Amino acid sequence: ILKPLANGGNSKAMVEMGALYSAGLCAPHDLPTAYRWFAVALRKDPSNEAIQSDLQKLWGEMTQPERQLAIKLTQ
Repeated sequence: ILKPLANGGNSKAMVEMGALYSAGLCAPHDLPTAYRWFAVALRKDPSNEAIQSDLQKLWGEMTQPERQLAIKLTQ
């Protein structure tokens, strides 16, 4: 139920998807995919400081190859 909402443009659902992938809960642990969901949510709500903070935290946790993949996923 969450993924269709996120794919439909619901920024709260996007943040939840990012959190699930980041934590590896109900979805594989996948930091680049988590980053993608948070980045798309931030595009929908650019003044959301919590999402900005989550993106910065994720960026710091990723390896260089993960960062490269995250950039590709957000383009």
